[in-house]
Amino acid sequence: MLGALEQIGETSGMDMSDDAINFSREIFSGLVKKGMLPDAVPYPDKYFSLVTALDVIEHVEDDRAALSAIYAKMAPNGRGVITVPAFMFLWSEHDVLNEHKRRYRLDDLRTKLLDAGFTIEKLSYFNTFLFPLISLVRIANNLLRRKGGSDVELPPSFINYTLKKIFGAEKYFLRFLNFPFGVSLLAVVRK
Repeated sequence: MLGALEQIGETSGMDMSDDAINFSREIFSGLVKKGMLPDAVPYPDKYFSLVTALDVIEHVEDDRAALSAIYAKMAPNGRGVITVPAFMFLWSEHDVLNEHKRRYRLDDLRTKLLDAGFTIEKLSYFNTFLFPLISLVRIANNLLRRKGGSDVELPPSFINYTLKKIFGAEKYFLRFLNFPFGVSLLAVVRK
């Protein structure tokens, strides 16, 4: 993601993992500093015109403090793009392995964003078209109590291509509408 953002302007990143920082240096020429939300962000307040937190907030114990920290680092009129996993009933071994603390409902995320001070420009579920399939797999695995591994595996290339096209088609709809359900949530916010 940092490499893609680098195409539109000066880009910086942050991660708590030395391995992730070292990997980012292989594919990204910008600065990546070691840090962690909410209390160890190595950038000054009002620094960023755009902040992305893509599947980050669910890893932080105090998500309200993390959102407030992001808000503080944004310049006046700065924008943010935040994604999080949706619906606790979709909780699975994948969440456990990735050290998630929670999954979100739209109203919960809205409240936390507003409490942090953000103006919400867009708030929608996404990964909606694949929601029935993913839900079925997650619920079946939970009922069967399958443990010990993620339920996310790379499928054969032709299936992966098809799933990617289905998922990608949502971007055309998201421009004009908000989905009422999905595997994840997308928030576009402004300071």
